[in-house]
Amino acid sequence: MTKDTIASSSVSVSVVIPAHNEENIIEKSINSLEEYISSSNSSQMSKYNFSILIAEDGSSDSTFDIIMRLSHKYSNIAVRHSPNKLGRGKAVKEAWRDSNADIYAYLDADFATRLSYFSILIHKCNEGFDIVTGSRYIKHSNVERPFLRTVISRAYNSSINMLFKTSVKDHQCGFKAVSKNARDIILEKSFFDDWFWDTEIFVIARYNGLKVTEFPIEWQEKRGKKTPLKRLLKDMWIHGSGMLKLIGKKRYY
Repeated sequence: MTKDTIASSSVSVSVVIPAHNEENIIEKSINSLEEYISSSNSSQMSKYNFSILIAEDGSSDSTFDIIMRLSHKYSNIAVRHSPNKLGRGKAVKEAWRDSNADIYAYLDADFATRLSYFSILIHKCNEGFDIVTGSRYIKHSNVERPFLRTVISRAYNSSINMLFKTSVKDHQCGFKAVSKNARDIILEKSFFDDWFWDTEIFVIARYNGLKVTEFPIEWQEKRGKKTPLKRLLKDMWIHGSGMLKLIGKKRYY
């Protein structure tokens, strides 16, 4: 896909959902996505041909069994299984390598972003943007999230913007779509395999002249009203150390 709008006759969309130990939510999420796609096929989404690739990432619970059952239920679902945990970034990248489409979307398995915004995500990418992301931190967004995580996330995003001039308010939201050209560039230049990969793709975009946009969403924390301290510290370490590594890597982008 180029920066010109894809012809409306048939636009293929590969939707990747990374899943690690998601036995409590994955079935509900996939069923809701399938229902949304099906109900939209006769209206604004009718020109898109959707395939869903679930990137099962070394789960130790029953996630793999559930998604295999879902793949038999729905003909448009494929499963990519890894016996060992790859990390969110690598799981998505490997899934992208396995896909051939005009547009590549990826969604967090918990569907924290309200699914009604999915059509906006795909439409904007089809209109010529290389990377489209939902944003929790721009005007008209509606977010329900623990206060401390919001403060830390805003500070982190501001730091990335200051260091790398990405002009993006929310680098971390797991609700993104990219063009085929952007996918190819990201796969060629990306170094990170963990959660920091979400940030890296915008730095890659900044240094390669890719066209980026973000739009307001409704987002609700699905993993509890309070964030465990251990998880919070782990996230801070990943993103803090990632920032330092990225400073050293940017000359390669």
